[in-house]
Amino acid sequence: MTESMIADLEKKLEESLSGSDRYEQFKAHTALGQAHQSGRNFSSALNSFRKANQIIEDYGNNSEDQLIALANLGSVYWEMAQLKKSMDLLEMGLLLTNNMANVSLRSQFLAMIGISYWRQLDWNTAFLKFERARRNCPDKNLDAMREGLQLFQGSWGRGVDTLNNRLQMSRNRGDKEKVLLAGFSLLPLLLFTGKKNEIAPLLTEIQPLAESFSKADILEAIPRFQKLMGIS
Repeated sequence: MTESMIADLEKKLEESLSGSDRYEQFKAHTALGQAHQSGRNFSSALNSFRKANQIIEDYGNNSEDQLIALANLGSVYWEMAQLKKSMDLLEMGLLLTNNMANVSLRSQFLAMIGISYWRQLDWNTAFLKFERARRNCPDKNLDAMREGLQLFQGSWGRGVDTLNNRLQMSRNRGDKEKVLLAGFSLLPLLLFTGKKNEIAPLLTEIQPLAESFSKADILEAIPRFQKLMGIS
């Protein structure tokens, strides 16, 4: 995101604040927050998203707007690795989806919560969330989930980039254990960003490493992941 684009969004925000349309102000804060988040300026993103969320709490009556506000805040904390704060917000958002017809939204929150548990090495709970995400997708098709509102795709995409960089650095250093950990962490993010074609070769690389390091928990999780996601 260029400085000129940020400046344009700040100008739009100023214009909205000079009026009385609170929904326009919500949209302006949200757009600016997303721009800052895209540029990994997380403190500024949080500042904008908090203001957007406050407007919705005070004046909003649209549950999908509330969902967007919670998703935005939760995703920033997720990228900052403040997982407790992130998951509290995500669980609040998940509750809101229970009364919504758009099951794709519920699936996306479940997927994000599952990935958060995966990051905390709680793979059993992660699988429970992934299973629920799949059940809530149209025809149990995870690809259909991404056709709806793309709540977390930006965060997931940046997560993929970060882990791919970490993976390549570990390969270059010959640090096989870190290759294993980065590669295994990458698996669900590849799935939910639609990069299934990268999963099989990654598994071919990391499964022998899990065997060599006697990582029984990872070896148990790999076939479960394959079966759940239909990529075996």
